[in-house]
Amino acid sequence: MDAKENRIDLGFAKEIDEDRLFSLRSHYFPLGKIGGKPSWLNPVNLPSNSDLSCSNCQKPMAFLLQVYATHNSCPPHAFHRTIYVFICRDSNCSSINQSSNLCVFRCQLPKVNPYYSSEKPFDPDLDGEVPDPYFDQLKYAKICAACGCKASKKCGKCEQRWYCSREHQILDWQDGHKLACGKSPENDINEKIDTSEKLDELPGKKKPRVASNGFLFPEYGMELASDYVPRNEIDSDCDDECEEEEEEDKLAKKFKELKQYEVMTNEISAKDLEGLEETPKDLAFNHFHKALSREPEQIMRYDRGGTPILATDLAPIPSNIPKCELCGAPRSFEFQLTPHLLSLMEVDSVGSSIDWATVLVYTCSMDCAIPDSGYVKEFVFKQDFVLEPSEAAETQNNGVDEA
Repeated sequence: MDAKENRIDLGFAKEIDEDRLFSLRSHYFPLGKIGGKPSWLNPVNLPSNSDLSCSNCQKPMAFLLQVYATHNSCPPHAFHRTIYVFICRDSNCSSINQSSNLCVFRCQLPKVNPYYSSEKPFDPDLDGEVPDPYFDQLKYAKICAACGCKASKKCGKCEQRWYCSREHQILDWQDGHKLACGKSPENDINEKIDTSEKLDELPGKKKPRVASNGFLFPEYGMELASDYVPRNEIDSDCDDECEEEEEEDKLAKKFKELKQYEVMTNEISAKDLEGLEETPKDLAFNHFHKALSREPEQIMRYDRGGTPILATDLAPIPSNIPKCELCGAPRSFEFQLTPHLLSLMEVDSVGSSIDWATVLVYTCSMDCAIPDSGYVKEFVFKQDFVLEPSEAAETQNNGVDEA
């Protein structure tokens, strides 16, 4: 295996000044985006409200992250390709070793499409802030002012502000639209002015920080860096793990022999059993910790078609990853999220909280065409640190929810 085959792309959050957040809009094709509102690749055929509802509480899920993930082997219909991750904000829906509070979507477009130029995309550093030249408010989907997802309701007073649900209409009203509603025209429905910008127009109102409506996560860009793991380091890791496994096998064998001896002779002391445990060491956790410690601020590990690094041996991934619902092709691993992302999203509080050890995303290995070039759900699995072996075995037998 050469150095190139050992390459893993690591994702890092990139802080962006508020006056430069325009660079994360769809027509700039951002490499990645964390928090805030999603930058939809296809601005017309968006996921439905039901697809974006938590399967546990039925409330709208919040946008977590997106990755522009095209590659050389993509078919022509997937010239542009973006993966989206959403999560329920209710910590009560975050169950151990279950992905029912998460969902992942894949969206693809050919090079020639109705929404973007086939020429060189806009460069925010060179072109500055440029309005979307293809924007058509009659064709583009209405967007919820609170979450950025598909909207079907509008403010009854100004008839310009759109929402995905009554809950988000109330949220936006309390967050400032109550003061701004009807004060000035909001002509551009989809490229609308956010509540934070509206408050700037009102005397004595301080502009709040990004993602202050209590639903959105803090907004970041994303940058990638390649991590080349030396071959000798991989071999060393494997050798160490093999040695540990062999040693644990010896201990387990010795433990059994001593137990049998105890039954036969009823002669055994505590000292004889010192250091001998039946519970195996969590080797996966050691490897996971070592991989993350190389770059502690990584929030994503991208390795399309590769093998994820499991966070623990005590919560194994499903033995059979569901095949693509559209074409029946096997799904392959694409990327995983790390615990450091939790600290950026301000949800890693003590006690009841959204949590994970790692989140694994699997997508159609064939990048099959999606009806109407819209959005299709892919498979996601959330692995946690807290399972005991008996619980892990039960979860493995029962399978996991597909999101």
